[in-house]
Amino acid sequence: MQKSLAHGGPVMRKWAALLVLVPVLCAGCLAMTKTPQQAAGLAEAQGFADEVTTTYRVYRVKIIVGGSSMGGWFTYYPQSGWIGVGLQDLEKSNVRLGLVMPLAWATLNFPTPTQRLWKDDPQQRFAVNHRAVEIGARFLGMAERHMIDRLGGSLVAQSKVYAANRIQAAKGHDPDVSARFYSVHPCDQLHDLWIHFAVADPEPACER
Repeated sequence: MQKSLAHGGPVMRKWAALLVLVPVLCAGCLAMTKTPQQAAGLAEAQGFADEVTTTYRVYRVKIIVGGSSMGGWFTYYPQSGWIGVGLQDLEKSNVRLGLVMPLAWATLNFPTPTQRLWKDDPQQRFAVNHRAVEIGARFLGMAERHMIDRLGGSLVAQSKVYAANRIQAAKGHDPDVSARFYSVHPCDQLHDLWIHFAVADPEPACER
């Protein structure tokens, strides 16, 4: 193995370096110093994840803390069974709400878009949105319509990113890479959400 890596060219050496670095980086994430409030938030997040995965009878996921103090980082890693959160997220009273979408992916056991080389399956994406609404209503005691409106607002915001990317692409600039995670257009997701839950009110305005 050592010989093949040594003589495998720059690509193989790069992968070898990554294999060495990943456990070190992950160990740093898990061992990060936390305040008592953050430690309590992590325990709450893990307990919530355990409750949801147990109810849906899927494998347990582990909540890990990212190597940054930035908030708003809720990411599901199917291959390792982890959900990553930021330190600031653990200080918020709605940390459970932030876990709803990654837990929707986890309980349906779909590969995330990044595992499909930026490709996204529409029916799976729609199913994840449906499951997210279900988890919010079932485990957070939120009204179904409230969850629909929250998710719908997020999709409208994503549609604006798409529109901005289209303008940038027309100018010859590289569009925002974050939008590539959502190859199913947010407006299509919004329309499916409204149809699936038979929402009587008109759909919010969504930019194509």
